[in-house]
Amino acid sequence: MSPGMAVGVRGIMMALALGLAPLLLLTAAERGNPEAAKDARQAASLMREIRSGLSDESVSDEALSEKIAALAEAPSARAVRFLAQQVLGTLEHVEQRHEIDRDALIEPAVRALWRMAEEESLRETVASWLEQLMFEERHMTQEGSHAIVALHLRHRADSLDAEFYLRALSAERWTLRVVTSHHVANEGTEVLDEAGRREVLENRWDIDYRVRTATVFVIERMILDAPPGPSEERVAAYEALVEMLEREASGLRFRITEILHGRTGEPYPDDASLWRAWLEAFRAGEVEEDPGQRVQSRMDLRRYFSVQIPNKTVFVIDTSQSMGRELVEKEAIRKRLEEEGQARDFDWDAIETRLDLARAELIHVIDALDEPDPSRSSRHLHPRNGRMPGDAELGDPTEAFTVIAYNSRVRYWRSQVVPATRENKDDAIEWIRSLEARELTNFYDAIDTALHMAAGHEFPESAQPAEPEADKRGGTRKHPPEEFGGRMGEEESVEAVIFLTDGFATTGKYWTNGPQTFPALDDKERGFLTYEQLLAQFDTEYLHEQQIKEWFEQMDPTGSGRITRERFEDNLASYHRLQMDNLIHEVTTRNILDQVRLHCIGIADHDRRLLKNLADFNDGIYVDLGE
Repeated sequence: MSPGMAVGVRGIMMALALGLAPLLLLTAAERGNPEAAKDARQAASLMREIRSGLSDESVSDEALSEKIAALAEAPSARAVRFLAQQVLGTLEHVEQRHEIDRDALIEPAVRALWRMAEEESLRETVASWLEQLMFEERHMTQEGSHAIVALHLRHRADSLDAEFYLRALSAERWTLRVVTSHHVANEGTEVLDEAGRREVLENRWDIDYRVRTATVFVIERMILDAPPGPSEERVAAYEALVEMLEREASGLRFRITEILHGRTGEPYPDDASLWRAWLEAFRAGEVEEDPGQRVQSRMDLRRYFSVQIPNKTVFVIDTSQSMGRELVEKEAIRKRLEEEGQARDFDWDAIETRLDLARAELIHVIDALDEPDPSRSSRHLHPRNGRMPGDAELGDPTEAFTVIAYNSRVRYWRSQVVPATRENKDDAIEWIRSLEARELTNFYDAIDTALHMAAGHEFPESAQPAEPEADKRGGTRKHPPEEFGGRMGEEESVEAVIFLTDGFATTGKYWTNGPQTFPALDDKERGFLTYEQLLAQFDTEYLHEQQIKEWFEQMDPTGSGRITRERFEDNLASYHRLQMDNLIHEVTTRNILDQVRLHCIGIADHDRRLLKNLADFNDGIYVDLGE
């Protein structure tokens, strides 16, 4: 056969295959059921369009997202396999289309799978394909990998055995180890057998900061689940924490010491020798734990509005217009700081506005950060490769910081944390003093930028300085420099983001103030809002759709299917609650992998529920200065 004829035959075969594909995909049951056959053909057509669109730059991300979401409306076992494998599993390998927005496509795919998993007939199919993808040796986006593991644990937790947890905790994919560790820490260590417990302890020497942090939470849960007193299990868990403290060089030392404080009631600092001595005394039955005791430690001496400052921190300060208002709570805040042993030596008479206080406190804290000491050195941890942890000297574990200021837009002093040298501190203080109160309050973009910065990811497009010409110190950088190692190198690992505000979200992705809270309606239904129109206002995961539906039904007790503008506006408090729940859900879901602590500080009459939940769900502390 000539080459030309071969090409022609191959083309005919491909055309026939594409034309017959929907028919070949039909099961016998579907061929006998016209309605089921129609759904199957529709699903097959959508699959073809999605597969083609993934590599076709002329197809927009929005169009692909709509097709992925539509695929969930006619769920079938084939659609489940396609979504799990083609969209989530291979999205990272779409080489023909480098500019594809993978996050935008992962979200509808996850939502579709989640909906399919709610169908009893499809649950096993979803679970089996998720598990196959979890342990495949293929690269995957962090978001896709996280979604897969979270879905699997959600729908299979009751039937997973110790062998699964052992396999997950020892997997090559770090996202699998992190999310599984968090699951075990939340649900309890009873799901682990002896081999699984050993694997947890092995993970405390992993090179990835996120894996070690998640492992610390599991070890803490081991203490909680172990028999009281110096039992073998309890002593082994304490031993693991003390060993980590002896060798750990990152900000994780701070968390380990917090856990030891909380479980023992002892006031020791992050000095491993003191905790080693306590452990030996506990092992011998000479001392007891006292979790209820309030301890005062060296860590209490340096705080930012009651939040203890770890080694590496991103400070986020609100500079919206409301921050320029009078600080009526000044004397109450001053008295509170003095009672907590944090008397400030700045000029209180010069503190007139909320921003004055935020600036003065931030300058005070930055000025007090420890400067690098070349005489000190630290040890770096290595993966489980046969070498003992701590066999490489990396230098001084210095304190580091950066500052973000936000109003309607986001500006940053440095695109990554930098050492607390005298030069850097003076430069940051000068930049902080130049901040002014103006414009609206964009919570989401500020938190989004801070978490990207802390985790070493590429910056979002929103992280543009408000005045590029005034931000000459690196604020125009959209992405961190190439040498910035992110969460893989603990010398750059950011322990916490401290977020300060005085109000509510009034602009950005999630906000509830202004005319846009009521959608545009066509002439035939002007003045009314249907459930579909309401649902379209929310950028939300599938889990929240039920909340929105219940809220609409409360506003429409007669079941008419539509509500008036007045009824909607009377219920804007509920709308605000739902929007803020979506913000909390998005931030918490993505942060489970990077594990950056999110502390929240509120001045004046701020959004207390939002800040408290953001802090609670992200291992942070909420401080209310508006009381």
